[in-house]
Amino acid sequence: MKYSPEDKQKEITGFAEMVDKYWYATDDIAYDFWGNNKSDFRSLINEKFRDDRMGYIIENKLSLGSVKIKKDGPDAAMAECSIDAVATVADDATVISPAGPFSASGYRDVDEMEKGIYKINQSYQCTIYMLRVDGEWKITGIYGWLNSCRTVLIEGGNEEASDPADDLSENEKNNNEEAAE
Repeated sequence: MKYSPEDKQKEITGFAEMVDKYWYATDDIAYDFWGNNKSDFRSLINEKFRDDRMGYIIENKLSLGSVKIKKDGPDAAMAECSIDAVATVADDATVISPAGPFSASGYRDVDEMEKGIYKINQSYQCTIYMLRVDGEWKITGIYGWLNSCRTVLIEGGNEEASDPADDLSENEKNNNEEAAE
């Protein structure tokens, strides 16, 4: 699959439409480094997509763990949740999560990355602040933080890489499965 500049623009436009539909801009809410309001979130995405990276998302799965929702004032609520994300990407595609954008390069210099297929496993927590506007719940801000992140080159590069679990003997795999039970 080839990822064109037009595909990238469709992704940016689709994300902007999603933010406009589900977010509500408020001037009275300020967030620190770990939190984002509507304009912060859009700015982060625009900055991330600004690069000339031409990677693409092959698959992206989010699994919602625990969720706690509570009242946070008149017509206001907050949801605390844990999320596990697994994305398979080609090269350095940007994936959008409730905690913000992430990519295979993470905090590394993208020029040092090898071309290939990467699997990104993340576990994070987030608090989502919502406000009821005209009878609909809208997001006013999100605080998100990573618990763990692991990126593995699974195809390409100088040599094909694999998940370290693939290198275990059958006996080691069986012992690990028994220990997990």
